[in-house]
Amino acid sequence: TTNNGVAIPSSGIERASFGPSGKLLYFNGTIGDYSTALWNLWRTDGTAAGTRRLLPDRYDGRAVTALAARSDGVVFRSGDFFQNAGARYWKADANLDTATPVTSTFSYSSSTLQRNGDDAYFMCPGVSNSPGLCRITPTGQALLVRSQIGTQETFVPIGNLGSVSVFFTGTGQELWRTDGTFPGTFRIAQEVVNATFEGEAVPSAVANGKLYVAMCRNFGGGCGLMTTDGTVAGTAFVADLPDNDIG
Repeated sequence: TTNNGVAIPSSGIERASFGPSGKLLYFNGTIGDYSTALWNLWRTDGTAAGTRRLLPDRYDGRAVTALAARSDGVVFRSGDFFQNAGARYWKADANLDTATPVTSTFSYSSSTLQRNGDDAYFMCPGVSNSPGLCRITPTGQALLVRSQIGTQETFVPIGNLGSVSVFFTGTGQELWRTDGTFPGTFRIAQEVVNATFEGEAVPSAVANGKLYVAMCRNFGGGCGLMTTDGTVAGTAFVADLPDNDIG
């Protein structure tokens, strides 16, 4: 329940995203048995009247598997948690009254969404179906930013430095950045491993114009605190960390 006692789906929440104002929370949750029920899209302002779900007949009715709040509502992906095919992205208004398709069918259901302001980034098929980076613009357009980002179909958000978003290409062992343009999208580190080994967003912090995140070196090189200013030259390990302090 919320602090005001509003009941939310008892089977759990898999994804959640606060709106920019901090007054609305969007999340996906199930009604009924966890193993068989679809994940629906919900929103709440902490009151009973302000807690509702997007009705399945307002979009294609499939499970909501990723979401990112925006100033005018929320973008989300419908598809299947367990099949890496057929995902589709949608835009819903703040009240969850309507939803309109943002993209045609994309194949990477495993990709999550990284929000930066009203932009949202996700992994999508690029050239020859290699993993590419796509952007959902504030106007709801889906654009291919770069046709290839690594070789693995996993996209893990790390954090934002102003208009620059930093992300990890999962088992691809590469750290990338983007500002939503082709020239501004490139690899800033390689042979690193996500220290938390989680498939969703990696915890990070921003201070003095730099982003800090725990990373591990490939090939058993140990783990440490990495910092980046969004450039290749400004990305480096600054301190080693004991393995049991990671996570």
